[in-house]
Amino acid sequence: VAELYAIHSIDDLCRFEFVKMLEHNIFIKKCQNCGQFFIPNNRQDAEYCDRPFADTKRKCNEIGAMLRYEKKSRRTRFGRSTSGIIGGRTPEPA
Repeated sequence: VAELYAIHSIDDLCRFEFVKMLEHNIFIKKCQNCGQFFIPNNRQDAEYCDRPFADTKRKCNEIGAMLRYEKKSRRTRFGRSTSGIIGGRTPEPA
């Protein structure tokens, strides 16, 4: 038994692919590192794709969490050190 589909336009093809993806629980996600869309291979909750990142030889899923942590810690340190200066105090030494 074979299924036969009549696809007459690009819209029909996109709609068909979308429905098939839903039927097979295939989801598209946006990489939190590079911003490109990807289909998670192993885990549905993956946040990073497996494409090479920028000019590095490493992939987003290898360095994404590390870069996110560094960015967050820089913001936290910057915010903490300036809050004392803005309030007229100097920050306490760590």
